[in-house]
Amino acid sequence: METTATRPIDPALLRRAGRLLLRALSLVACVAAWQWAATHHLDLGLVTFQNVPSPKDVLDAATALLESPKLALHLKASVWRVFAGFVAAGVAGIGLGLVIGRSRRLEDVLLPPLEVLRPIPAVAWIPLAILMFPSSELSMVFITFIGALFPILLNTIHGVEGADPRLVASSRSLGAGRFPIFTEVILPAALLEAGEVSKSDLVSLRLQVNAADLRAFKAAAEDEVLRCEECRRILVRTPESGL
Repeated sequence: METTATRPIDPALLRRAGRLLLRALSLVACVAAWQWAATHHLDLGLVTFQNVPSPKDVLDAATALLESPKLALHLKASVWRVFAGFVAAGVAGIGLGLVIGRSRRLEDVLLPPLEVLRPIPAVAWIPLAILMFPSSELSMVFITFIGALFPILLNTIHGVEGADPRLVASSRSLGAGRFPIFTEVILPAALLEAGEVSKSDLVSLRLQVNAADLRAFKAAAEDEVLRCEECRRILVRTPESGL
């Protein structure tokens, strides 16, 4: 009777499995500590868990949100804000990048104001956006626009300036004019660079929309509180209001 030899377990596989198990236990321990601190309302003075929901409460709220029809509406609104702001930033950024990259005079006129505005974080524009635009929807689209404008603008300028000079020289030697060189050599290089938007840029845009959403919600809540306070003053000042 033949016996089959058992294959030895790869030590590297055991080490990888041990590391994965250790990482999973670390996550479980953190969630367990969170659950214990939230249920016992732990108060350390500087840090308190008295108002922090437990993981079970968070899971219940997430389940209710997934079952609610509001989730689809919120996702649709957020996707539209990101898409509208990104498309507007693409049109403006590519257009400005093409003219700045091709004309030194326009670069001296347009680039300095843009460079002054570029270091300002998009979130810092939220108060001004609320004052400038009549609706909160437009203000949130504007925040996304500002966040996407400068990466697209700089990539387009670099694409225009980094166009292969050999292609330009070859086009000129073949009799191509300025417009064909622009449309067939410069523009493809600029569009290729403008499309190099990393995943981190897209995540940053989504976070900016979230910040704008929170700021708009806070502003609406403050307006509602002020309106309630004004109504209370009117009721107090009005004699025999019957309420």
